[in-house]
Amino acid sequence: MEITYGHRIMSDDDPYIEIAQGVNQIVADAGNPGMTPVDLLPFLKYLPAWFPGAWFIRVARDAQPMIAKFRNYPYNEVKRQMADGTAKVSFLSMHLEELARQGKQTPEDINAVKVAAFQLFGAGGDTASGPNTCLLNTSKTLGQTFSALLTFILAMLHHPEIQKKAQEEIDKVVGNDRLVDFSDRDALPYINCVLWEAIRWHQAAPLGVPRRAMSDDVYKGMFIPKGSMIVANMRAITLEENVYAEPHKFCPERYLPKPAGNSEPFPTFTFGHGRRICPGRFLAENSLWIAAASILSAFNISRARDSKGKEIVPKLEFVNALISHPKPFQCEIRPRFERTASLVHNAVHDDSLDAEARNILAD
Repeated sequence: MEITYGHRIMSDDDPYIEIAQGVNQIVADAGNPGMTPVDLLPFLKYLPAWFPGAWFIRVARDAQPMIAKFRNYPYNEVKRQMADGTAKVSFLSMHLEELARQGKQTPEDINAVKVAAFQLFGAGGDTASGPNTCLLNTSKTLGQTFSALLTFILAMLHHPEIQKKAQEEIDKVVGNDRLVDFSDRDALPYINCVLWEAIRWHQAAPLGVPRRAMSDDVYKGMFIPKGSMIVANMRAITLEENVYAEPHKFCPERYLPKPAGNSEPFPTFTFGHGRRICPGRFLAENSLWIAAASILSAFNISRARDSKGKEIVPKLEFVNALISHPKPFQCEIRPRFERTASLVHNAVHDDSLDAEARNILAD
């Protein structure tokens, strides 16, 4: 939200959260791309909403006001802040400044920027909140970034020994007097392995974005006619036994060079292929890395306990949808050190980061 609109979420009743949750619910109701009747038979879009089985018409009709609100509300807020001179650096503000500089402020140009900002946030974000002993509510369709982060937390609950090893690496490199930053990344190879294993172990997007064959083709003797819809089975690729030994096992060491590991490749293909590869992959990977490294540096992730003090072992259950994410589970996330709370608080309220953010966006 801050990268896209320059808006920092400080409370659970923030209007941006309400809008985002509404849009996420719309995505969940719409189902997987290419899997609804209207995707296969486009003429069905002309059916009236009352027609039996035309649920997709009703979903599209009811979604329009919320989609429009998410496009326009942040845009209007950023425009107002720019006029007042209070706007923070963001994807939207920088593009609006560039359009103004080039004199390209047609309705089409403005709408393109609105949609791009909408997609940027929608691909990565969702919300969750709760006290130290929390139920991570993931009932709505989540962005892939957030889904991968929840999978990482779930993996740490099942593998406390991996969490301990990762924290030992951080303590050795960073210590406990500051938070992790990107300058530490090269010195934290195990953290990098933990992140990529969370991405591979349970791929957030089990089926790739549908593609269309632009011409007739033949693959392993199978004829693929022009216009065919092709969906990559990303889940099968991440669990390919010829590439990943014991693929269902969460094992960050698999990526380390031999003899410490098995020199298996990072699953970078999870961000797509070819010219349609995810344009936000570097932002997503960096966001995941800094989030996972910061959590491991500042907090201990442990299992919640029931009323009798017995540990609650969360089940490895996932929602299978366009974006697959863990079903709600309980855990405890507590500061590792006395200084952790103040370090995190100071980082959240540090507005001096805007200059660095501008440089990152400019690059």
